Amino acid sequence: MMLAVFAAASAAPQPRALLAQTAPPAQNAPAAPAPAPPAAPVPAAPVASPVDPREPIAVLRDSASSAVEREEAARRLVLRNTPESRQTLADALKDVGNRRGQLAVARALVSDPNPDPALIVPLLALIAPDQPALTDAAITALGNYRDNRDVRSQLIEMARDRQRQPELTRISAIRAVGGMSDKRAAGTLMELVNSDAESAAVRSAAADALASMTGAPSTRRDPAQWQRWWADNQNKPDADFERDLLWARSGKLSRVELRLNRLVESMQALLAEEYQKVPEKSRESTLLSYLRNAEPEIRAVGARLVHEDFTQNRAVPPAVREQLRTMVGDSSRQVRVLVAQALFDLNDAGALEALLAQISREQDPDVRSALAEALVPIRDLKVAETELRLLRDPSIPVAEIAARGLRELGPLIREKNPELAKRAAAELKDVLEQRTGPPGTLNLRAALIDAMAPLKNAELRSIYNRMLRPAEPVVVRCAALRALGDLGQSWAAEMIVDSLNDPDDTVRRA
Repeated sequence: MMLAVFAAASAAPQPRALLAQTAPPAQNAPAAPAPAPPAAPVPAAPVASPVDPREPIAVLRDSASSAVEREEAARRLVLRNTPESRQTLADALKDVGNRRGQLAVARALVSDPNPDPALIVPLLALIAPDQPALTDAAITALGNYRDNRDVRSQLIEMARDRQRQPELTRISAIRAVGGMSDKRAAGTLMELVNSDAESAAVRSAAADALASMTGAPSTRRDPAQWQRWWADNQNKPDADFERDLLWARSGKLSRVELRLNRLVESMQALLAEEYQKVPEKSRESTLLSYLRNAEPEIRAVGARLVHEDFTQNRAVPPAVREQLRTMVGDSSRQVRVLVAQALFDLNDAGALEALLAQISREQDPDVRSALAEALVPIRDLKVAETELRLLRDPSIPVAEIAARGLRELGPLIREKNPELAKRAAAELKDVLEQRTGPPGTLNLRAALIDAMAPLKNAELRSIYNRMLRPAEPVVVRCAALRALGDLGQSWAAEMIVDSLNDPDDTVRRA
């Protein structure tokens, strides 16, 4: 039952009018109320080279993939938010030969914070009376386009259309209308709540949608209560009406979020406790079930348990390591961070390519930080190249972690690739001069000096000398002294001796 706490998913003929409005402009395009004919099957795009079976596109196309795997693959494509990933999503929505792939993508699009307008028409094409689950998922995804006037109008009309729309389709549309915040949407729901011509299911759905729209308790089903609310609010200016709705919903959301967070923490603690009671022979299968769960909160528990097993010197099975590698690009930000931390513990060279691929596309700076750290123990020159690139990451903390990583990789760079060592020294010097100095860059400044030390490049002498001036912060002066100590040169020793007269005790001890 605990695993079901987070399980949730939601499922109509359509006029061609909105298809014509949202599709690329056509001359004299007619609008007709009749349902659009089924789209012709779209063949899968040819692949120029073998596709990694762990890649989302391969998972979506694989008939052996489970529903959980397909939906996770679709969420990862949404997360990437590149022209290529958006095209892949559009192609999947149009592929009528892969209904399960269409369903996975439609469900994944519900959580897209920046929905792509190009996907509106493919989503509309999924609405059909013989596909209730697909219809519900498509309408729910279209509800994410609430700022699009055409989509908003289409959903409202679909909710009201008792003559042509099946009841299940209308109920899906009513739920989507409940996510809007304009007066027309509210008026539509009020009509449905008060209409004796509507079924009890439609009236109940409209009441629930009003509760969602207004932040009221979902148990409010009495039409008289909604009539009083409408009388108090329908004459407000549109801007005030929308502002008041959003304010009420934000308050309810905050309360729900607090309760959900407490529930998640409690559930995660219980799962971790249960894992400790599992017999040794069943631990691997239990851990894998956590890591493969549909809900990110449970996958997060699995990643944390890998860390705990490592710190308690328990063997981490090969199957668990392999599963972690497939989760480097997980759709959940929290899971990606925890997986990166687990791979850092395991020093898993087998995860190198997955880590490099993910860090090249990762948009979250906290996750990039965790990935950069996870790469360092894998002593490979590919890692050094990546860390050098990350020195110019837009996030200062990411650049700082990259510099620390280069400090650890410095001896390997110097020994295996003198040319790379020379380039690294030049890049560290440039980043020091171009990115540090302003407030908030002190730790990066010190980390860059530390990263120079293992390269033992005498050409950096002028940098170290400048960093020893009393005007430089203490941590920077100490870093310069460490770098000079690593050089083992007589001129470096003279500079160190001069610092014995530094006014700061910490520097003198250094």
